[in-house]
Amino acid sequence: MSTMPPHKPSFRNIKLFYIYSFVDCFWPCAPFFMIYFSQITGSFTLAMSLEAISNLTTTLLEVPTGVLSDKFKRKTVTVFGTLSVFLAACLYAAANSYLVLLMASLFFGLYEALMSGNNEALIFDSLKENKLQTKYHKVLGKIQGYRSLALGTSALVGSGLVWLYDIRETFYVVIVGSFLLLLIALSLSEPAIHTNKVGDNPFEHFRKSVKNLWRNRRLRYLTMAIGLDYGVGYAAYNFVSVFFNQFVATWVLGILRTVSYFLGSLGCFLSYRISTAIGYTRTVMTCVGLNCVINFLSVLTNGVVSPFIKMFDHLTNGIVGPAQSTLMQQEFTDKQRATMGSVVSLFRSFVYGVSSLLIGMMADLLSEYVSLIVIYIGLFFLLPIYYKGLKAK
Repeated sequence: MSTMPPHKPSFRNIKLFYIYSFVDCFWPCAPFFMIYFSQITGSFTLAMSLEAISNLTTTLLEVPTGVLSDKFKRKTVTVFGTLSVFLAACLYAAANSYLVLLMASLFFGLYEALMSGNNEALIFDSLKENKLQTKYHKVLGKIQGYRSLALGTSALVGSGLVWLYDIRETFYVVIVGSFLLLLIALSLSEPAIHTNKVGDNPFEHFRKSVKNLWRNRRLRYLTMAIGLDYGVGYAAYNFVSVFFNQFVATWVLGILRTVSYFLGSLGCFLSYRISTAIGYTRTVMTCVGLNCVINFLSVLTNGVVSPFIKMFDHLTNGIVGPAQSTLMQQEFTDKQRATMGSVVSLFRSFVYGVSSLLIGMMADLLSEYVSLIVIYIGLFFLLPIYYKGLKAK
């Protein structure tokens, strides 16, 4: 009677990451970021500048942290990332001026840089060491599903805290959660498949990563499309609560985000089945197209119905996110996996930072409505770029 070969220690990482991903996204303050920042700074431009600075920090550190992950240990990078987010949470909670918010944003930017590319590479390596790399999409869908569940649940908790107390109290929960993250990170195992496999100096390693990414036609187009889509779209997403706040009470925004995150979680859990059934090209093009329509209509309606329309883009985002990541991981090389992921995130973070400032400036000079309409019209032009990337060989 044959028996299944025992799993390597790294297989335990997958279950730990299910827990890690939930705790990592349990941020009750998330729906109220821009409201909180604008209350303290007294300016939309200054509030959005914090997002820009955080992402500039991420942008500058994306590649160095990716190289660290490829050359040394992915677990170590994860541990330092959890320390950074713990410091960021403490500073956000204590903030009473722009300077303190700025320091928090710098630590949060470092956290984003350390996590970017590293954790997905750690998951892929853990699966590959156990000869389960074909399960990456399914595993990532579950991980992102748990992330969305955490965002939804924490938004509900955040609404309750804001209703009973104030926005500041929502950050106290994050402090506790980030400490739990550190304990989980310390329990991870480094995949043996990764250990000591990269011998290039950091600059040569970076050069090879960029070269491999640029020469791959599919990666080139998908990097451009996903980077612009995420950078511009996420900057608008962080600001849109300010626009919606004129139609519904602040605590209602948390409730709506709860529903939207639960829809996103459903999309993540269904992503693998849908992509397998209809193919990656149809999955990505359909979901991205629907996102454009939903976002545009949510602002165009300019009324109480607006935030209710917007929440449905989480369902399509949940479906397309794991599919996009799977397509990218399939094209990345083993030796440059984390660094290539960081190069992609580098472009994405740059776009996000510029977009954050642009949205804030347009809102101050014109209006929140005009700012968001311009942004969401622009996102329609990404569809041809997506199509070229998906059809490239």
